Amino acid sequence: MVTACNHHKSKTPDEWSEKELQDWYSKGEWKKGWATIPNKMVNKKEFAHLYYENQVRWNKAFQLLVNRIWQSWKKEGRSLKTPIFW
Repeated sequence: MVTACNHHKSKTPDEWSEKELQDWYSKGEWKKGWATIPNKMVNKKEFAHLYYENQVRWNKAFQLLVNRIWQSWKKEGRSLKTPIFW
């Protein structure tokens, strides 16, 4: 069962099935705590490919956005869970 659940992790995003891609995207771990709602026009397969190709950089970028937005919103009394569309 563990192998089945983690099967897509051993493949590149280019090799994922549509379901594996959708599961990864929907789970949203790549957001690193940012409550963003991506635009529906985002090419999920291309984004997954780019994300995995430079995962460390994407993670740093999302973390930076979370931290900067959080600091700004904290002053305004807003929640980090307020959705942002991009």
